[in-house]
Amino acid sequence: MADQPLTLAVFEEFERRLFAIAGQFDRVARRFDTTDRRFDQLDARIDARFDHATGQIDAVLHRLLALEDEVTAIKEGLAG
Repeated sequence: MADQPLTLAVFEEFERRLFAIAGQFDRVARRFDTTDRRFDQLDARIDARFDHATGQIDAVLHRLLALEDEVTAIKEGLAG
């Protein structure tokens, strides 16, 4: 094939096939972009829920520490 001259028709066919392949790559890339956006949204939702759960755990911990302080004060008051 290297010995044959490159005609305009052969070049145009090559160009048409090349653009078709490039179009397929573009479609695949758009699908990956869409999937990436969906994962980013999911990550944001998971992070928000994790932050909310962490906040609630911290609130419970602070309440328990306050109760512990009160129990200690009550024990000292009853012992005295």
